[in-house]
Parts: sequence; C-alpha cells; structure tokens
Amino acid sequence: VKLSNLLVGNSLYYEERDLEDYLESHPVETVADVGELQSRHYPIFKEQPIPHPYTWDTSAFEAEKMFIYLIDFGHAQRAGEQPTEDCFGALALRAPEVILWSDFGPGVDIWAVGCITFELLVGRWLFDPEEGEDWSVEDDHLAKIMELTGQRFPQSMLDRAKRRKQYFSDDGNLLKINKLIPTSLETAMANYSIPGLSEDEIGNAADFIRACLRLDYKERATAKELLNHPFLSNAFKC
Repeated sequence: VKLSNLLVGNSLYYEERDLEDYLESHPVETVADVGELQSRHYPIFKEQPIPHPYTWDTSAFEAEKMFIYLIDFGHAQRAGEQPTEDCFGALALRAPEVILWSDFGPGVDIWAVGCITFELLVGRWLFDPEEGEDWSVEDDHLAKIMELTGQRFPQSMLDRAKRRKQYFSDDGNLLKINKLIPTSLETAMANYSIPGLSEDEIGNAADFIRACLRLDYKERATAKELLNHPFLSNAFKC
C-alpha cells in the first residue's frame, strides 16, 4: 500500500532450479537451514540484490529496481478447469466457489487479493473460520462470508455447486448455522489501529476489498479494474 508499510526480510533468496531435486541428489549434505546452505556457497541459492535495511524513503525510480519473484505454486490449479484436489490453497483465502466446487476460475485469485489486502492492513485474517460442535470449518467460513459481505449466494451459483447440499437448504439458507450477525468491512477495520491511513483511505481500502469479494465471480473486479481503483492511485505500480 505504502512503501513505509512494507517490510523486507534480512536475507532474501531464490532458487535457480528445483530445491527438492537438488537435495535428493545430495542426501548426505541435506540441511534444514537455508542460511547454512547459502553460507556453504551452494550454487542453487543466490542472494537478492536488495541491501538491508532497505531505504524506503526513496524515489519511485529506485524502488522500481527491486526484483520481485512469484513463488509457492504448490497448490496451483489450471484456470477454467475443475480442481484436481479436494483441498488446496490457504484456508483463509479460499473463495466460496472453492468450498462449493462451483465456477472455479481466475476469480479465486481476485478473492484472495481482497483477503490479503485486509491482512496486510490490519495484521489479521479477514476470515478465520473454526469448527464447532454442530458445524464444520467450511460451514463457518461460508457463514462469515455472508456476514461480512451482506450478500446471499445467487441461486444460479448454488445450482452449479457440486457441494451445495452439504451446506445449503433448497431456499439458499445455511443448513447448520441459522443465525448470522452482519457486519461491514469498515467496522471490521475500525477494530484495529491502522497507522498512516486516513479515514478516507480506509474507506477506499474497504471499497477495494469489497470489489474483490463479490460472491458471484462474474461480478468481481478484474485485475485491470483493481489497478485503476482509487485505493491504488498513490501506490507504485510494477
């Protein structure tokens, strides 16, 4: 959001090839600590060219010289195809269609962007579902989604959901959690002190997150629309 709110680790590394393959070919030398591997000058690791501590009070030009690596694709799925696993992705970031097995596609990433934005701002998960005596983690997750967004699942989406009967009645109500306590993103964020953000910026942040959290994936903002959102108007763009 703002460079002053970002944190870079003391030592950043990336892998030039698959680490698992490398360790399998060097079983005797296998060690758990990445720092130890790097200190032994293993060629698989290269240190990122980012000095520490990095001076964030700098120009946009200098910030643009950073190297950014996309990692952790262990649970990646093909866009537009049904998932190949029953359980994948971080629990707190799962879109409703992942839980319901309905309309799986790139929209799940937009949903995750909204969840992560909230987490980066307040330091807490947006959704932290728990299992109860009479309901599952997924039941609680769906309930919390409905409470926070104020939306009901569209009938068309439920009709396509392979797991609808696990969680919903014929009239679209949750089977195991009947009483919902509605709230709002603004209220949720007001429970935390967010330094460096004005009330207007918090409002923009809530609107940005809300655009990501439409239950119907067709109504969610696209990546391009999010880039043009007022919340990101003062942010550095890659």
